[in-house]
Amino acid sequence: MSIETNITPVIIDKITITRDIEDEKLALPISQTLWDMMKSKEMGVVNQYTKSRYETNANIYPVDSKGNIIIDDETGPLPPVFVQVKRGKKPQVRVEYNPSKLDPSFYDQLNMVFTFFDGDLDGASFFNIIADGYVTRIDLATNVEGAKLTDFMFKVKHSQCTSAYYNSDGEPETYYYGKKKGNQITAYDKVKEEQKKSKAKDKKQDDDQEPYFRIECRMRNQGTVRALSTMTNPFERITMYDLTPQKPPKVNQGHWIAFTDSARLKGCVKQAIKTQPKEYRNTLKTTLKHAEYSGWEPDKLWTQNGWETLLDKHHLLHLPEPLDWTMKSTTGV
Repeated sequence: MSIETNITPVIIDKITITRDIEDEKLALPISQTLWDMMKSKEMGVVNQYTKSRYETNANIYPVDSKGNIIIDDETGPLPPVFVQVKRGKKPQVRVEYNPSKLDPSFYDQLNMVFTFFDGDLDGASFFNIIADGYVTRIDLATNVEGAKLTDFMFKVKHSQCTSAYYNSDGEPETYYYGKKKGNQITAYDKVKEEQKKSKAKDKKQDDDQEPYFRIECRMRNQGTVRALSTMTNPFERITMYDLTPQKPPKVNQGHWIAFTDSARLKGCVKQAIKTQPKEYRNTLKTTLKHAEYSGWEPDKLWTQNGWETLLDKHHLLHLPEPLDWTMKSTTGV
């Protein structure tokens, strides 16, 4: 009997956008304007951080009506928007944030911050700044609820399992497919991750929490922000196999157990098949074809749940005209 799960709609877990500053002379005034933004407490901008190759760095946090950073009782400060400016050769503005964790009202605050870039537009908005930007990274995620990571085997088209991590009992907690600096897909035990965070914060853990794991696609160099609506569905590369115990015809039960254990250990069906005797490999492939998990429907995940709807929700579908970097728009003079 196949495992029953609930697969949640896709979220944008992180997006990194860079925008080039064509005229190197404008990098300094843009950087200075960012400094001015950081001095304004009511905007939610806190002190700069320095561990970066960018010369100017700012965190923009959601704030309340009194200008105080909003603190969640469970998670602490809400995730900020990072804004950075790089001067020198190939200057650029870099923005990184997690759209899935931003309250819609925070966009109004962001737009207020970016009115510092006034210029030709009547008060530039955050989206005027990024509208002409380039997506250097975007992380998309979905959760598989009601099942453990160990209930399934995975195959990722054009990628091998490059690394895997295990708990103290030897059970896999995380699989990585593809290189870290390229397009990478990971599947990991979300409950274990949350328990580790709770333990680090000395919070009580919920031992009866329903199991679930996350599948995350970390995609790099995806073109312009305006072209996100045409992005290829990365979840289509993933095939999931139900690991419900079964004995394939003409395969010794010991080989089947060794194969499924190897798949769990290596995190990759293709690699696990190679460990088996040659005379069993085709039979295993045929058996696996019939064991594809019917609950995993990446096309439905992308179209029915609405990729364009998700972009529209985060104001990334219908973008305004980009702000031209000029001396007037960066200094107001």
